[in-house]
Amino acid sequence: MPQVINIKYADSFIKVDLDTGESLKLAPEIFSMYSLSVEKILDGPLYQQLKEESVRFLCKEKALNYLATRSRSYLEMQTYLRKKDFPKNIIQEILNGLRDRDYINDYEYALRFINYKKKSKVIGTNSLKRDLFRKGISRDLIKKAIKETGADSVDPDEIFELALKKYKKLEGKKNRTAKLVYFLRQRGFEESAIRPVLDRLKIEEE
Repeated sequence: MPQVINIKYADSFIKVDLDTGESLKLAPEIFSMYSLSVEKILDGPLYQQLKEESVRFLCKEKALNYLATRSRSYLEMQTYLRKKDFPKNIIQEILNGLRDRDYINDYEYALRFINYKKKSKVIGTNSLKRDLFRKGISRDLIKKAIKETGADSVDPDEIFELALKKYKKLEGKKNRTAKLVYFLRQRGFEESAIRPVLDRLKIEEE
């Protein structure tokens, strides 16, 4: 059975070294629950409990570090932690806890994502919907966030300026108009927004 050979105290965790060469990182409250001390022998059930608590601590630590750089959707967090090979039940437990404490909020994430995209470039709602859906945001939350941010309101002048710039770059190219339409669709604009732009371009050319 494993034996504790060293205990090191840090600000947010306690490291327990075992004579097997293994080290366990435990939350302070977990450490105090088990009355651990140097030379303590860990029987089978106790060792398994401590090992699971260590995995739980490491999973939460990874999750918080990943969140520290920017906000993440639930699916992004889940995918990231699964790639780190943490058990599915512990991942779900940690993520549900973070969501309950509002560290993960898919609606707030969608709002920030949309506002960032709108500031960085002229973009249509179809593109926003597609990107958010890929990030695991539900259709209902996407719809609500798009309405809340006003992203469903299309500025005809902004689309026209975008289209005109692209149209000029396509000068001399085959299927110029078709390529422009493809570009605007890729930006997420619907046919109802693209058609007036094409009509205006035609008038401008004439």
